[in-house]
Parts: sequence; structure tokens; C-alpha cells
Amino acid sequence: MNVQAMTLEHYEALATAHPTLVIIGRPSCSDCTQWHEVLRDWNPPSEPIFSAFSLNLDDAVGQHFCEEHPWTSSIQHIPFNVLFRDGVPVEQWTGGSLRRMEEKIANVV
Repeated sequence: MNVQAMTLEHYEALATAHPTLVIIGRPSCSDCTQWHEVLRDWNPPSEPIFSAFSLNLDDAVGQHFCEEHPWTSSIQHIPFNVLFRDGVPVEQWTGGSLRRMEEKIANVV
């Protein structure tokens, strides 16, 4: 699966009806790196029904995202995954588990 680095231009994707996964973390986080590797190698049984973006908390886009979404101040563990639909977080979870991600996505579609 292709996980793109989040940019300000990607904010438009969050407001669509198409589910969008935002993986919040840091490049220095080994769990975050491992989760990205799992997703990169993941071969879903069908075409993914969501887009995925990686959000680096340490860069300007990450800081901007945190300013726009005050709930991010309560994140205690990364990677932190948020599934958006129509601009609203509809599912969220910590860690990198394909099974858990698939369950959360099934709740949204």
C-alpha cells in the first residue's frame, strides 16, 4: 500500500466521503517505522478503499495539523492512526496492527 507523506494540499482529502487514514508519528519512532513497513508490504485482498498519509509531528505540516486538531495534544502513544471521513475523525487507534486496521475500516465503509 502506498502511504504518502502528508502535505497541506492533502487536507482536502480529509474532507471527502472517501475514507482517509492519517498515521501520526515521528521518523525517530521505531514502532512508526515498523508500521509503515508493514503497510508498504501489505497486499490487501482487493483494492484499498481508503487513502493513507503519514503525518510527521516534528515538521511544519504536523505542527499545523496539531493546531487545527486540538485533540492531538492528548495523544500519548505513536503511531496513532486516525480514519477521517467527511473531515471528521470516525475511528482512531494506537499501534500498528493490520487486523485492527481492517476492523476499524470495516466499521466505516
